[in-house]
Amino acid sequence: MDREISQDYLKKERVKKTLIYSFAAAAIIILVIIINNLLTPSLDKKRIRTYKAEYGPVESVLNGSGKIIPGKEQIIISPVNSRILSVNCLSGEKIPEGKSLVTLEREQILNQAEKVKNETEIMENELTRLRLKMERELGELNSELEIKQLQIKYLESVFEREKKLFDIGASAKTSLDQSELNKKIAARELELLERQIGNRKKVLEAELREKELLLLIKKREAGELSNSVELSLVKAEFGGVITWVKNETGANVNKGEIIARIADLNNFRVEGKISDMHAGKLEKGLPVRIRINRKDIYGEIESISPEINESLVSFNVRLNNPSEKILRPNQQAELFVIIDKKEKALRVKNGPFFTGLSDQQIYVMEENSAVRKNIGFGISNFDWIELTGDIKAGDVVIISNMEKYYHMEKIEIN
Repeated sequence: MDREISQDYLKKERVKKTLIYSFAAAAIIILVIIINNLLTPSLDKKRIRTYKAEYGPVESVLNGSGKIIPGKEQIIISPVNSRILSVNCLSGEKIPEGKSLVTLEREQILNQAEKVKNETEIMENELTRLRLKMERELGELNSELEIKQLQIKYLESVFEREKKLFDIGASAKTSLDQSELNKKIAARELELLERQIGNRKKVLEAELREKELLLLIKKREAGELSNSVELSLVKAEFGGVITWVKNETGANVNKGEIIARIADLNNFRVEGKISDMHAGKLEKGLPVRIRINRKDIYGEIESISPEINESLVSFNVRLNNPSEKILRPNQQAELFVIIDKKEKALRVKNGPFFTGLSDQQIYVMEENSAVRKNIGFGISNFDWIELTGDIKAGDVVIISNMEKYYHMEKIEIN
């Protein structure tokens, strides 16, 4: 006979079924959420960077590095082997033009300069005596030449007279022959004298040129010594700041050794370097943007070195404002050589989203979503990128790296 089922058992069965249905419903809800998230993923707005597309200038640049150097610098070297008697200025000191920086022992160079000066005066006197001798000798020879020419004229007249007398029978043949012989002898002597005068003139002119050349060399030596005497005063050629000085009183210095440096810190230029792979793109006159401590100043390429050193090309940049207050000697700077520029381009800030391709996918904000778009890119630099294609000013572009989401057309933004 059948037994009646207890109420406790029925109650437990109902609770059991309720729990099973609840777990099943929760699993279905979780599955729906997961599928929904897979189909339309979401991002936290705080985890992405955006920028509103705008119109503005964009430059295409070549990246390089640079060093700020004084526009004018004097490197003072010792003109002779000497000794430092005193140091009159210290590094970092601002000095006027003509200020003596270091006092060198000058006795040796002064004595040498005086000796060469005396030798120069002696050679000038010798040259003067040679000129006088040349004038006297050539004068005497020319006088002899004039006398000989007069003698020939006389003998020619005698010969003509004897010939006429002979023709009329008033003179003997021997007298005619003698007068003709005398005329030929005189003509030969004249020829020899002319040759002698020409040879002597060449000898004297050669001696004169030799003396003049030796005197010129001596004068050049005297000029160099005079310049060395002036340089030994170690004066500043222009007002500036001493960047370095050999501050060793009593120390010996060799000829050609650097003893001080002066820089004009009111004017600067830039010494730039760039990869040799861009060497063909560099041109004199190209504009350059120089970034120092997040501030940009401008200039242009003044000269380009023809040499490549350690895969780098060097060039000099003339600054538009060489007296910028932020400039300091040996300061490092970023350089951007501008090879192309658009004054009004649709642009956004450069960011991780840009891969360098001419076209790619990006995400543009639309209310609380990011929508994928295919657009093109124009010129770009470290700061800005030009956008082209299906985008307009005011569109908000996600500039964070979104590569892992490129398979999704739309992303919810929390």
